[in-house]
Amino acid sequence: MRNSTSTLGNRPDSNSALPPRRFGTTDLAIVLGLWSAMAVLVGGVLSELASDTDTPMAKAQSEAYAQQLALAGSPEEGDRPGRGPASLPADKALRSGTLGKDPWGKPYYYRIVKSAVVVWSGGRNQEADSEPAIDRLESGQPLQDFRFMGDDVGFVQVRHNEVSYRQ
Repeated sequence: MRNSTSTLGNRPDSNSALPPRRFGTTDLAIVLGLWSAMAVLVGGVLSELASDTDTPMAKAQSEAYAQQLALAGSPEEGDRPGRGPASLPADKALRSGTLGKDPWGKPYYYRIVKSAVVVWSGGRNQEADSEPAIDRLESGQPLQDFRFMGDDVGFVQVRHNEVSYRQ
């Protein structure tokens, strides 16, 4: 009868377990390379998100437009007409419309509601998400409860008062 072990000496039987594999230098280099590639990809995405310069610029420009519109006054409300934004014709009624260009290349929207001026940009997606909120502001919602919606950015300037509200 034949023995189940090999007669050639120390050759393992087909049923025995293989010796554990060692973690070598090549394996270490592969793992470090993969981790480095992932770090570069994630770091690139995070730095792009952190370096948004368009939104602060849109807020500053909308603030400037809102202050110019608030100073322009409205003859129909008995205000002394002043100088409005240069991008609007002097004879245009200042109730609502568009003016200038935001950092994304689209016009700013403006609307004069009660005793405030709202100027906003559609943001990166260029959709005027804040229209319903501005409608509520026009129908009497308190100014401190107003928030721009979606990715819209803008400024609300109170007319006939030195108080302004920034968001």
